[in-house]
Amino acid sequence: MRKNPNQIVSQALRSARLTDIQAYVLGRYMDGLLQREIAAELHCSRPYIARVIRASIIKLRSVVPRYDAELGPD
Repeated sequence: MRKNPNQIVSQALRSARLTDIQAYVLGRYMDGLLQREIAAELHCSRPYIARVIRASIIKLRSVVPRYDAELGPD
């Protein structure tokens, strides 16, 4: 049975084992906030937020291929 893409994303997020800060920052970024806005909210630097986002994406990319095959052909 093919999985819904939303199920695959949810499973990938759990499998990626993001830290609390990575999950929070990535969520805020996906909500549309700019890196500088997230940095201001967390009282840290914009380059730090950029590194957190980059590390989060790397973790997600490392688990996504496991689920890619479950989508099946287009």
